[in-house]
Amino acid sequence: MVTDVYSHILDDDRRKNAQLFEDAFYEGKGADPAAPAKDPDREEQKASDMDTLMRLLGNPETVGLLKQLVKAMDK
Repeated sequence: MVTDVYSHILDDDRRKNAQLFEDAFYEGKGADPAAPAKDPDREEQKASDMDTLMRLLGNPETVGLLKQLVKAMDK
């Protein structure tokens, strides 16, 4: 069988790729995931987005459209 002849090559490639992936994944490049950098512009954008969302959800027409959309998705 042809696959048996070349299977060791694929296994070696898988091991090599898995090791490369693991090294890159766990390396982290000095980043501390527990302390993400704070970006004031991003924080301001989040607050602005939340305000916009709350205004939209306060509008009965928007709420009605969202309900229709959910019903259409359930079908």
